[in-house]
Amino acid sequence: MRRRLPPALQQRDFTLLWTALVVMGFAGQMAIVAIGWQVYAIDHDPLDLGLIGLAEFLPLLLLALPAGHVADRFPRRLVFGLSLVIEFCVLVALVGVSRAGAHELWPFLVLAVATGVAGSLGAPTGRALPTEVVVPDLLASAMALRSIAGQAAVIGGPVIGGVLFAIRPELVYGVAAAMMLVGLGCLLAMGPPIVERERIEEAPGLERLLAGVGGDLEAYYRKTLQPLKLAGYVEYLRRRTWKTDLVVIWDTLRALTLPSRARPPAGSSNRP
Repeated sequence: MRRRLPPALQQRDFTLLWTALVVMGFAGQMAIVAIGWQVYAIDHDPLDLGLIGLAEFLPLLLLALPAGHVADRFPRRLVFGLSLVIEFCVLVALVGVSRAGAHELWPFLVLAVATGVAGSLGAPTGRALPTEVVVPDLLASAMALRSIAGQAAVIGGPVIGGVLFAIRPELVYGVAAAMMLVGLGCLLAMGPPIVERERIEEAPGLERLLAGVGGDLEAYYRKTLQPLKLAGYVEYLRRRTWKTDLVVIWDTLRALTLPSRARPPAGSSNRP
């Protein structure tokens, strides 16, 4: 029976990781349905739903770069497990809020911020963990299965959450919290990484971070703008500032969105 599974799922550690990703995804989607109903029921104001989304998004925006460095400097399983623990605590708190009546918006806003923090920590490590538990030959299969797990959670999670919410709101959060514990148990049951990653000995500072971002931008400009032969490209690289960055990005967007028939053919000249 096991031999009929995809090659990546025949690996014990990846099966455990995949199970953790599945239950975490389903639990999150189930909770989103219940939170939406409860928040809207407080004042029947759609703006409240937007505020919940904003409260969850802001930590993702502010912690995107630091979370990547955390994923590179610390054990990824530890960071991913920490995100699961935060999600579990949020779900337990939502059970308490539901039992208290869920008459105020602010508890949902606070818990949305905590969910955003958990997501900013768990997302980079969750994407990178398959590289530690499967050999490179199976990495494509592992990534495809990880994508399938996410899509299945997006489709099935709201269905299960809606059914449970119709019974009792706190039942959704209780089941989701139990699923988070299952995911944490799967993570703890995994063996040591079979593929060791390179350790970063030097702590990355702000200067190194900005240099890396600048290098990425320069590589993008060289790859995208140079073939378009935008005027002043070499001079821009020599005297670039944040203002010239904005100008070049704007010119790039215009060049990429310009209809092909409006572009002069390659090698043509405006001179007669």
